[in-house]
Amino acid sequence: MNCELTEITEAHIEIMSREDVYDFLRASMRIVGEAVVLWGQCILRLEELDEPTEDIRDFFGQYYEVCRKISCGQMVPELLVRYYNEPALADRLAKLPIPDQKRIAAGEGLPVVVKEGSKTTVQKIAPEHLGPMWKQVIAGDRVRSESEQAAKIAQQTAMKPAKTPDKILGRTLDIEREVVMFGREAVPFKELIEMVRRIKSLRKSALAQQ
Repeated sequence: MNCELTEITEAHIEIMSREDVYDFLRASMRIVGEAVVLWGQCILRLEELDEPTEDIRDFFGQYYEVCRKISCGQMVPELLVRYYNEPALADRLAKLPIPDQKRIAAGEGLPVVVKEGSKTTVQKIAPEHLGPMWKQVIAGDRVRSESEQAAKIAQQTAMKPAKTPDKILGRTLDIEREVVMFGREAVPFKELIEMVRRIKSLRKSALAQQ
């Protein structure tokens, strides 16, 4: 690129090569990261000047906590650059050790133990996609090891109560097989539905003949 970063416009981007685009992104991300560090230092300076915390929070909004942590060295600025639209998530990830933060900021997923039936696999999943597995993978201020996760899954499985069979009129319903158990005989739902339909039809005919 022959232009200064601050001179780049949409017109320049439209004619950039692949290499130029990545060069621009890397350079602009560095600038954003440096700016975030300065924002955090501004927060600390305002606090030194006895500026009311409420006023500082109002100005920085949802970015107050993360910017302050960055300025105190508790969080890498690249993490906020990556999760700029999700500062709350960035704030939660800031509790992790700096090496883990750097790997996440670089786009590396977290190792997640996934159990499917009797099979157990390890997958790399980005933090924003962990959902209900967050507590399995992250233990407050650290990432659980694969063995810890496996042990946690085994513990949760052991604690699950035995499934109570669904019943109707004293008969056991097997939802997965779509049958109703009459003793040892399994009658498909479809046959029961057809039986009920025929009973209704016969009853209607009988009433019509009265």
